[in-house]
Parts: sequence; structure tokens; C-alpha cells
Amino acid sequence: MRTTTLLLFLATLLPNPWCSAQDTNEEKADKISLFVGVVPGTNKALNADQQERLRNKIMQCANRTGIVSVGMSNFLLHPQLDLNEVTVAEQMKKIYVAKCALSLSIARTDYRDYPGQSFGSISLSVVGSGADSAQALNNAIQQIKTDDPKISKFIVDTKARILDYYMTHCDEVVMEARRQYELQQHGLAIGLLFSVPSAAPCYDEARKMSISVYKEYLKDGCEQQLLQLKSILVTSKAGDQTKKHEQALDLVKQMNPAADCYQEAYGMINKLDAELDEQQRQEWNMQRAIVENEAEVQKEAYRAMAAMSSNANPIVTVVTH
Repeated sequence: MRTTTLLLFLATLLPNPWCSAQDTNEEKADKISLFVGVVPGTNKALNADQQERLRNKIMQCANRTGIVSVGMSNFLLHPQLDLNEVTVAEQMKKIYVAKCALSLSIARTDYRDYPGQSFGSISLSVVGSGADSAQALNNAIQQIKTDDPKISKFIVDTKARILDYYMTHCDEVVMEARRQYELQQHGLAIGLLFSVPSAAPCYDEARKMSISVYKEYLKDGCEQQLLQLKSILVTSKAGDQTKKHEQALDLVKQMNPAADCYQEAYGMINKLDAELDEQQRQEWNMQRAIVENEAEVQKEAYRAMAAMSSNANPIVTVVTH
């Protein structure tokens, strides 16, 4: 018996939530989210580097349509490149020609059934050439056109079926995100919730749940930062107070105001207000003006969660029994 298990983890740390970003709600209003990945056990003619080349090329194709946000999603766009034939052309020097069949499929997956129910597929022929078979395969991948009208039409046509699915099965998507949350897969849970389109009936529920998951995600890191802050502030009065205050301010500015423990850190710095020098007080007043705006804090939290979803780099582990 052979069982395939998919485990997805964030490979990068959460970006600073206070960096500049576009308003994700407006940006994604008319888009669907797709995760682009290579299904384990497929593309056997390609080595790991070529599989990543193929994945990147298909990501470019999806982004080029203008209707796709690539990141964690309830829907998987997966490529399959089969090598049908390699021929050698005898010219001034040998040229290897790789004739390949490219298949693209979009499937709904709950990460227990991978890749899951198909929502559409398309097949294309691609040909590459090079000094050896590996170079010919690389060139074949390069020949995939990111603006290929057939690929664009395939994604546009499938988008309509995906939106129909959300209209009738939205609760299942939220349940899958809840399962991942219970498994402590916070990044994956947020990605699934953020892939729910704004027209879906569970959109508001998904956004509300994403905030709860995000706060849980922040919890451990925030508590560690809070301990560091307390350690800085209990140092001897005989020490360099200016340096201590600089360290405390720098640490608080690194903390995420959306985290539950942030308010305690905020209160600790507020108590130091009279001890801060003029420059430090100006810095703290600027920070205070930002974090006291609840709407801005929530907006930045949504931006950070969108970054988590779009920047996720999954690791696929295959387990056999």
C-alpha cells in the first residue's frame, strides 16, 4: 500500500508587517488564488532543478493572466512535462532535440487527497534543443510561452468553475483551514482562508478566522520578545539608560501590534515616557500614533497575512508504507 502525505511549511519568516504594500483587498477583488506545485512522483524525466524551472515558468504563466494570485490556495495548478522523444540531428555538431508533451491541470485539494478532484486540464506540445539531452529539456521548458493564449484561456475558463465551487462549498474550505489550524499549521491555514474570493458566501467568516489564526501564529514570538523587553528594562539603574531605552524602543518597534501581548509591551514603554530623551520621545510618539489606530493595525495585519500566503515556499514530503 502506498500513501502520499503532503506537508507544507513556510520556508521564510513573516515579513515586517509595517513595510509598504498595496491594499490586498482591492488588489485581489477580481482574482482567484492558485498554488502552483509539482505533484510528487510526476515529471520523472526531470531532475529537481528542472522541476523547479518548470514550476517557476508555470507561475509566470498564471501571473501573466492578471486574474491569479499565486500562493497558498485550496486549488492547485500542477504541470506535467513528459519526454516523448529525444533525437540527435547530425549537423556541424550534434544537436539533441527533445519533443515533450506539457499537461496543465487545476485540482481542488484538501491536502489529504493530493492532487484531488480535477477542475480542468490542457495539453500542449513543446520542443527544445541543446548540446545534450539535459540542455534540450531545459530549452523545452524555456519554450513555454508565458503569454500563450491557450494557457490563458484555460485558466480563465477554469476560474468560472472555481468560483462556482466556492459559492456552493465554501463551508468545506473553512473546515479544511480549521483542520490545518488544529494541526498547528498556521501558515497553511491562513493561506487557505486568504484564498477565499470576496464573492464567496464564507468570505467574512474566513477573514475573521484568519485574524484569530494570525494572533495564535504571533503568540510565541511575541511572548519571547516580551521577555527580552522585560530583561532590558530591569537592568541596573547604574547602567547606560540612554542605550537601554534605545534597545527597548528598537525591540518594541519590531513587535507586531496585532499580537495579544503587544499591549503589555506598549504599556511598559509608555511608563518610560518621562525618561526618554527628546529624539527617543519623538520616535515613540510616531510609533504610538500608528498602533493606536485600530483600523490601520488590522489593515497591516491583513497585508502581512497576504504576504504569508503569497511568499509561502512549500516542502513536499512523500511518506510510503
